[in-house]
Amino acid sequence: MRSDGESLERLNKVHQRAGLPAVTVTSQTALRKIIQREWAAEFFSENYRLQDIKHWKLENIGSGIIGGSIRTFAYNNGNGAKLTGNTNYQSKIEYQGFWAPRQFLNPFPQTEVNKAIIVQNPGY
Repeated sequence: MRSDGESLERLNKVHQRAGLPAVTVTSQTALRKIIQREWAAEFFSENYRLQDIKHWKLENIGSGIIGGSIRTFAYNNGNGAKLTGNTNYQSKIEYQGFWAPRQFLNPFPQTEVNKAIIVQNPGY
């Protein structure tokens, strides 16, 4: 990240173009959180979130489920018989994402670890 003043100036240019109020915080920590929130909103659903979590080493990710379940609707026809007229659908969990602190780092390929030059990242 650049100097606080330059970062704030660039952020406010984006806000001005979008018709949003200017950001006036002066704390580096507060500005970083605002920029991270803006980045997450701007690139929502573009597959950047996991890399952002790793890159910024975001706090309070915790362990367990992240982002909630990805749900889909599945046709429920009871005992497998064809239904006519009445159709009913049920919500079904398609995918569940998990997070563990070890995921801040990626594992090295085992072939590289076997050369005894590097040590595997913790948790792998």
